[in-house]
Amino acid sequence: MGLDRYQVTAMIGQGDIGQVFRALDRETGRTVALKMLRQDSPATNARHHFVNEARLLARLNHPNIPAFYDFIAGRKCTIVFELIEGHDLETLLSAHQGDFAAGEVIHWAVQVCDALSYLHQHPIHPIVFRDLKASHIMVNEQGKAWLVDFNLARPLPLGGRLEGADRVGTEGFAAPEQYEGTALPASDVYGLGATLHYVLTRLDPHRSRPFTFAPPRSVNSALSTRLAAVIMRAVAYEIKDRYQDACTLKQALLACL
Repeated sequence: MGLDRYQVTAMIGQGDIGQVFRALDRETGRTVALKMLRQDSPATNARHHFVNEARLLARLNHPNIPAFYDFIAGRKCTIVFELIEGHDLETLLSAHQGDFAAGEVIHWAVQVCDALSYLHQHPIHPIVFRDLKASHIMVNEQGKAWLVDFNLARPLPLGGRLEGADRVGTEGFAAPEQYEGTALPASDVYGLGATLHYVLTRLDPHRSRPFTFAPPRSVNSALSTRLAAVIMRAVAYEIKDRYQDACTLKQALLACL
């Protein structure tokens, strides 16, 4: 049946590689999200990356990652997955007046840590996300958070360190080692730390000196000394100085509540 099974009702987002649509699954009556490959994508090997994303998502099953439903090959290459009724943090940050409550942000971050821990310890093949930023975290009105957009995620080889990869990520949020073609779980810790710094201070790291973060309390005095220290450790330039995994970062964040 292919794409004929789905009735598109609205476009809800787009990036360099794909466009995301809200659609009705005529067979199940369920509302879903369709991520379609853009035919005018400027990205190199866009179709290859798109197919890899579908294959990766098909392996995943976690409450803080959108559920994968289907993949449709052909000219209109399409991934069908769970529709998240919420907004990404970038959108919320733009719309929100004033600072977010630290406890609320920690609640979101802890859930993202759960998703990252699942990826990093996946029983079949561990995965590194490589592109953690505010627009790739979605939350709903009940405070549930999801990690979204797995275009740059890649399986980790034995040893838990991806070497010789393309230099990817978003400037300001990508860990230093990613610019050298290396990624490991601590790289995702850096990305989440940079995201937390951005959401709680509104200082966009893309507009700052590379790999440099102002002390969070110098911008937002409402933050606790403990939370500020957790964020700064997460974004440490040297891998050895960071939390080595998302589980350890989660415990440090919970201790700030």
